[in-house]
Amino acid sequence: ASVLETDLALLGMMIHRLNVIGAFRELGTDKQRRETMIALSSTQLLVQLSSIPIALTIPSVARYFDVDVAQAAWLVIVRLLVLGSTVFLAARLGEKYGHAKMYLLGAVILCAGSTLAATSVSLNQLIFWSGFVGIGGALITANSNAILAMVFDNTERGRAFSVPAVAARMGGLIGLVAFGLFLQFISWRLVFLTSLPLGLIAIKHSYPLLKYQVEQAAANASKIKINYIGAALMVVTLGTFILSGLHVHEGDESFVSREALSYHLPMHMLFLALLGLFIVVQQRSREPFLDLRYFKQKYFSMALFTNTTAHLSMLAVTTLIPIMVEDGLGQIPLMVTVVLFPNQFLGLFLP
Repeated sequence: ASVLETDLALLGMMIHRLNVIGAFRELGTDKQRRETMIALSSTQLLVQLSSIPIALTIPSVARYFDVDVAQAAWLVIVRLLVLGSTVFLAARLGEKYGHAKMYLLGAVILCAGSTLAATSVSLNQLIFWSGFVGIGGALITANSNAILAMVFDNTERGRAFSVPAVAARMGGLIGLVAFGLFLQFISWRLVFLTSLPLGLIAIKHSYPLLKYQVEQAAANASKIKINYIGAALMVVTLGTFILSGLHVHEGDESFVSREALSYHLPMHMLFLALLGLFIVVQQRSREPFLDLRYFKQKYFSMALFTNTTAHLSMLAVTTLIPIMVEDGLGQIPLMVTVVLFPNQFLGLFLP
């Protein structure tokens, strides 16, 4: 009986923890808390909407511009390349100038970048504006958790984070369904235009956060120094690492052909050289851009590795499935939505 009672109590606790609406009601005890959760939810929905579901457009964009899917895939690659290589710099800028300011700036850049991407008359333009979306996403992602941490204490942050996490999943689900319909019956341009109204809503809800952090930004601006040389070196190193694994060389998409070896081997060596230089510079710097001592903490390194692995698998699934379903199996865009729907739907309940 005691075992059954324990199991039921554990089940009840899990259900309680997964009740996002209940979490919002319990944690939203004042105006600042409510505005923070609403703002973070709206921008996380926007970021998710403008990242993972965008992969659905790759086959349609390739057909429209009459290019190979590998070329069209750059509209997704460049977003993630820019976001991944600048997110840490975005966090440091938030520390110095105010997390709310950088966060709001990110929402504006992301909204503008997506809107301009919809007006692209060439693939190069589309890729260029997609890079701006990556910058906006980095500014939002890097500063969201810091804003949340300043409003909620240690015992509340887990449940508080579940609210924007579910909103992000909702953004992925909305994008998956709506974008499939847009691609099937209207145009790929509408996929990018979707971020305009949602972005304006996110900006409206995010603006009130500025008034809570004016004093924090003024106090920190003079104290925090950013090692921009280290920042630039980190961006170049991460960018080289990502490019070293991409087939941007002539010939077959292979790692063993003559053309591939002449590209990948030098790029891998360049990455290792840049990584070594970055580590040496950080260790000798009085104010390193990235404090490497954090990696000595077991749980920090484990969490970082787990998060990286999860996002790599998620990226592979969401990027390759649209290409495989449409170009490989010859199915319509809506079939991609059907295939990916269970994953996004379950994410609403298991953020």
